[in-house]
This record gives sequence, structure tokens and C-alpha cells, in this order.
Amino acid sequence: MQEIIAFNEAFSGLGLMVGPVLGAGFFYIAGYQGMFYLLTAVFLLGAWLVFALISVDKPYVITDEADNKVTALLIKKEILVNCLPLVFAMAAVGFCDTVIAPHLAQYGLTPPQIGILWALSDSGYALFSCFLANALDMFNLKKVNLAGLALVSFSYWLLGPWDLLFPSSPLFTMVGLTLVAATLALLYISSLPNLISVSTDQLALIKDDILIDSLSGIASSATSLGEVLGPLVAGVAVDVVGVSEAGGVLGCAGFACCGVYYLLGMRGTRGKKSLIQPEVELSDPNSSK
Repeated sequence: MQEIIAFNEAFSGLGLMVGPVLGAGFFYIAGYQGMFYLLTAVFLLGAWLVFALISVDKPYVITDEADNKVTALLIKKEILVNCLPLVFAMAAVGFCDTVIAPHLAQYGLTPPQIGILWALSDSGYALFSCFLANALDMFNLKKVNLAGLALVSFSYWLLGPWDLLFPSSPLFTMVGLTLVAATLALLYISSLPNLISVSTDQLALIKDDILIDSLSGIASSATSLGEVLGPLVAGVAVDVVGVSEAGGVLGCAGFACCGVYYLLGMRGTRGKKSLIQPEVELSDPNSSK
């Protein structure tokens, strides 16, 4: 499942790379309205391809419907706290989408140049997703969450960049964008496996299709919440203090969230039995017991 999610996100990263180049190119060729007509044609073609290539799903497996529903899981603090890093990462994406392109234009960059710079930055998402496809099992997923939250907090300081720490330069902004993209891949790909692990190990829930779908829905809701909060916070903060100072303040807030996650989310199972029994390895391979 981790590999499937990782490869899916790698292709999402490719879309993030192609999108800014297409958008900037169409805008340069056809203007503001023409850009949307051309993009609509691309999306309609993509929709037809998805419809033509989609396959029949497997049978749905349900063993413990009541405890595995979204409504039951949303009241679990263990679930909510492990969604915090994903919300913060998506808020960083919303922040970038809202204010970084106009900020880069202040350096004299043209729309095609900004599109290319944005695409190069998004390459971190695709490349890191490919790396995580086979490397995620090497790490403790809660520590991955904590590290990702710290990295995205640091990236806020680079987006402006925060003039208290870095000189004003589009190079720092590009590094910040790349770090946001790579960290988002890290948190997005690890979020569902981590929530499944928390549910089965800490909450002792049975892993069936409805549990996975419920957790997937919760992860998607956390993503959407971040996408909503990011532009709102960006618009208000940048209007009040500017891009540089807003990034500095939000980065400090992110490191404060790291402390919250460490205190509430890093604790493991204490005295709870998992309903999934591990396989017992026999010490004597010839034993019949």
C-alpha cells in the first residue's frame, strides 16, 4: 500500500511540475481567459483517459463497521494529533500558492520564468515520492511526522525569506519551495500508513476496508483543511506584516506545533492488546507443534 501511495504521489508530483509550465505558457500565448480554455481541453482529455483505463474494484471487506467509521475515529485524539503535520504542510502549500508568485514577480521575473522556477521546485515532490516508495519501512512513522513538521516549519523561513535570518534573494525562496514540496511528499505518503498503525496498534482496531477508507477520508479532510487555512492565513498575515515576516512568524508557530506533537503524538502503546495477532516463529523447524 505504501508503494502504491508513493507511486501515485510521484505522478501527482509530475502534474505539479507540468501544471505551472502549461499554465504560464498558455497565459503567455492566449492570455488570461484563453489559458482556461486550453487547460479545460487538457483536463477533458485526461478525464476521458481515466474513464477509459479504470478497472473494476475488488470486493469490499468489512469486519468491524461500527468502530471503524469516520465518526468514531474523529473523536480519537490519537488520530487527530497525527493529522496535525499534514494540515500544517498543506497550509504551507496554500501559503505558497497565494503569495509566492506575486512575491517572485517583485524580483523582475516574468510569468514563464516563475512557472519554470515553480516546476523545478515541485520536482522535489516527484523525486522524493519515488524514493519513499521503498524507503518508508526503514523509519518510525511518528518520527517521520515530527521531522516533516520541523522541515516545513523551517521552509517558512526560506519562502520570504525571513530577513532576520537570510538575505533577500529568489534563490532562498526556490529552496524553500523545493523543501515544502519534498516535505509534503514525506508527510502525505506516510500519513495513511501511520494512521493505520496508530489505529491497529494503539486503538486495537481491526484492519479492514472500511477502516482504511475512513482513515483515507480523514487524511484527505486534513489535507483540505490545510488548503483552506493556508490561503486565509497567508492573506491576512502578508497584508499585516509582509511575506518575509509572515513566513518567520508561521515558521515559529510550526516549531511550537512540533512540541505539541512530541508531547501528544509520540507516545506508543501502553497496556493495549492488538486484535491482530503476530505470527509465531518456531525455534525448531522440524517441530510439529
